[in-house]
Amino acid sequence: LAGLIPTALITPYAAAKHGVVGLSTSLRAEAAGLGVKVSVVCPGYVRTGATEAATILKVKREDVLALIPFKGMAPVKAARVILCGVARNRSIIIVTRHARVPWWLYRLHPALLAPLARLGLKYFRRLRG
Repeated sequence: LAGLIPTALITPYAAAKHGVVGLSTSLRAEAAGLGVKVSVVCPGYVRTGATEAATILKVKREDVLALIPFKGMAPVKAARVILCGVARNRSIIIVTRHARVPWWLYRLHPALLAPLARLGLKYFRRLRG
């Protein structure tokens, strides 16, 4: 999801993911005439342990994880969704519902997500004290 919408607090990660999405969608267009299919996977929150292993500075890990308002998808279920998307030759495979909704909102009208982003930043900054 960080490659599809602006994502505060993880700006370098989001920039890298935007690059992956741009590269993948460009390669898809370029390679289609050669019979090569390219998909990019944008999973949202999947329980892989990456969030728990991330470096978080000046804030308690438990407090940050408590800000996540939903339970992540199990990796096995995410893999099924991804394989289904590949089989259907989807350009962008959005794995989780909690990722699909903000992506559609952002596509509909980018300003719709700004209040949510500000709210998330407000809570995070409050944790930092």
